[in-house]
Amino acid sequence: MGSEDLVDGEGWISDDSSFYGDTDIQAECEEQKQRSLNIACQLPMRAVTSKRTKAISQETGVVAASTPDRILVSDRWLGRENAWQRDESVDAFLVRKPPVNPLTTTDDGWLWVGSPTLPISQVRDDKSPDLISLQQRGSALLEAFKRKSELEVRPPNSSHLERDLRALAIGTGVTYGKWMLFPGVANLEQYWCTVATATVEGRLGPTSKSAVLNPGNSDTLICVYTYDFSDRDDVERVLKALVDVGLCSAEGKPIYYKCDAYTYLGITSKNEYKLRASLYSSRDILCNKKAARVS
Repeated sequence: MGSEDLVDGEGWISDDSSFYGDTDIQAECEEQKQRSLNIACQLPMRAVTSKRTKAISQETGVVAASTPDRILVSDRWLGRENAWQRDESVDAFLVRKPPVNPLTTTDDGWLWVGSPTLPISQVRDDKSPDLISLQQRGSALLEAFKRKSELEVRPPNSSHLERDLRALAIGTGVTYGKWMLFPGVANLEQYWCTVATATVEGRLGPTSKSAVLNPGNSDTLICVYTYDFSDRDDVERVLKALVDVGLCSAEGKPIYYKCDAYTYLGITSKNEYKLRASLYSSRDILCNKKAARVS
């Protein structure tokens, strides 16, 4: 299993691709976005360790207990049919909700797995992101940039807009981002099993999700989330974990990282603001690290 098993992204996976899929995938994912918003973007809940949570983790052996640097948190996925439950194994979840079966049902278009433990440094108050402020103020920034572009002979520098949008995303708490994988049909089940297991074990980010196979497409999207796109160390840590489990490599096809804030603001590929839709490329990060080791 390796990055060569990913589908060939020629023509639609690039550093500034909006969603790195065809128009059908993009439209479907945008439609699902509003239904899954409260799940995909919610900030971590307060660190609450209940007796039930402890008992389940000891009984199944799947959920690790709290450690000096990680803490068990409230189960925000409890009772969600299309999410892994802490009282079942990952294998049982995959049997119950196989991504390769087009008939697998979901309530928002996705299959979800959440890490039962979080790094203590990432445990925050139970506070929701301010999406209304992000969209209102972000739209104002984009409109101002557009007007300036129309009035001036020399186009304004989009790097300033990018800086302002990132600062706004951080200020409104809309900091989620994700590494995106597009396994082919033959590798979907193996990739999702690997991602789900690593997420449950606390080796990736707080949450991962997979779309269900669509017979009309030869590829399916898997997202591996991190809490904060501006936390470069954590973004790179999750990428390294994906390398360690064989889903990415410096020599193979690159994968890309996108922040959710851009999605909510409608920033797509080849946008009129000349913004890159992806924040990071695995190739850039891994090749830079490789070059640093050589030097």
